[in-house]
Formats: sequence, C-alpha cells, structure tokens
Amino acid sequence: MRKKKFKRYPAMTLAEILLALAIIGVMYSITIPFITSDLSQKNNQKLFITAYKLTENIIDELINDTLVYQDGRFNNNTFCGNFMDAMNTVGIGNCTFSSLPDTTSNFSTTNGMRWYNLDSGFSSSTCSDVAELSGECIKIQVDVNSYKEPNSDDSSNPKRDILSIYMTEKGRLGLPVGLERTFINNH
Repeated sequence: MRKKKFKRYPAMTLAEILLALAIIGVMYSITIPFITSDLSQKNNQKLFITAYKLTENIIDELINDTLVYQDGRFNNNTFCGNFMDAMNTVGIGNCTFSSLPDTTSNFSTTNGMRWYNLDSGFSSSTCSDVAELSGECIKIQVDVNSYKEPNSDDSSNPKRDILSIYMTEKGRLGLPVGLERTFINNH
C-alpha cells in the first residue's frame, strides 16, 4: 500500500502569530495616548471656537438691545442674567459668585460647557490682562468639556480646558495671549 503524501503549505506557526500580536499590542499601547491626546486638544479647540462664536453672537445681540441697555453699555446688575437667558442652559443657573476650579458654575449649556465668573463684575484691573482692551472688563471663563479632565485654567498647561474670554462694558471681546488666541487664530 502506498502512503499518501500531503502537500505542505508555507504557514506561520502559533508562536510566530503570538509574537506578532504581542508586538502589535506594545505598539498600540505606546501610540494610543499620543493619538487620543491630540484628538482631545483638537476637540477642545473646536469647543472653544464654538463657545467664542456663541459668546460673540449673544454679546452682539444683547448690546444692541436698546430696551435693556439704552446707553450701549453692560452693567454688573443685569449682564449675567441676560447672558444666561440668551444661552441654551441646562437646569437652573445662578448669578452669585462662582470661581474656579472647584465651585459651582454660573450655568451649564446644552452642549456640555460650564460657564464661570459672569457675576464677578466689570473691573479695570481685569482689562489689563488683554493689551488691546481698555476700560472695565469682565473675564468670562468656560470649561469647554465640562467635567472631563484636566479641568485646569492654568495658563502654563497646554492641555487646559478652561479658557477665558474678556469683554468690555461696551461688548468688545478680547483674548489673552496664549492658547485661546492660538485656537481662534488657527481656525
């Protein structure tokens, strides 16, 4: 009786497959943090641009409402409430003092952003943070990604997610030198 010969096909052994999977796993674990970090920063940039444009539109609408601001100037007593009413807020907002980082925001919007310092009042010292603004300003801060980390407004942190928008009593907006300007200028 004749033995039947099997034809051999070139193939990888189980050990070679496991080794290849291990190498892919190590490469994956090294590259994913860099990719997600970059995506997170790009997402924060898009969210900040959205917040800035929204702020710009609402400020323009409010400052031109001559029934509320006859002299074309915002004041401490009504700005926070009017700004909050013009936003798509979630829940109940407040116009009592809020400061960063671990306090209750003035309000949250339907896009998940938390807004701070709308109640802090207009001050000439605040305007000194932005060279092109003069007079009295208010510093509006927005946490663009809500409760997601890092929840930092530290200007030395390039991954911070709490960003600032300055506004004069006459409705002129300005941005501090740093991440905020980079986001808007690169848009």
